[in-house]
Amino acid sequence: MEPETINSTELRTKTRDLMERVKYNGEIFLVETFGRPMAVIISMEDFARIKDFLNSRSLPENVRGGPASGLTRLNLGKNSKSPKRNG
Repeated sequence: MEPETINSTELRTKTRDLMERVKYNGEIFLVETFGRPMAVIISMEDFARIKDFLNSRSLPENVRGGPASGLTRLNLGKNSKSPKRNG
């Protein structure tokens, strides 16, 4: 399934609807800001599959989840905190 492109304003105004479409319909959204891709919204099931795939592969540390990938900051536990932004 190809992602549907939305802008950050649409994300802000339709967050609940978009999250339900992702969860229940398996839709994928590419979020752009000023025409530049910034994030992708996928279901937790898709995220788990990607994470399992990456963890099962023999990939360089920066691809598998090293500091350069940003995945090491990801914590899905109930006490998780948002990652800090650089800059």
